[in-house]
Amino acid sequence: MDLTIYLPFGSEPGTDDLRIVRKRGKPPTWSGEAEARLENFKTTVHPEVDARRWKVGQYRSALAPQICRGPTSNSTRDEGSAAC
Repeated sequence: MDLTIYLPFGSEPGTDDLRIVRKRGKPPTWSGEAEARLENFKTTVHPEVDARRWKVGQYRSALAPQICRGPTSNSTRDEGSAAC
């Protein structure tokens, strides 16, 4: 699936942890790393997602800079830009 997620204005490029969930409180339908890049003045993410087995419906996404993982992270973001 060709999925594009546009991040809020001011979001910084870098490696993020992305989760896609169907219902709150349930395990993620998909999770993995996603690289946020600046494209045409918009910060975008293009995760490689195989959604062929997903049920039809609404899904939510959650994106967090990898800096939230702790000191072992190889994040490209500044600590000041992380909202953990």
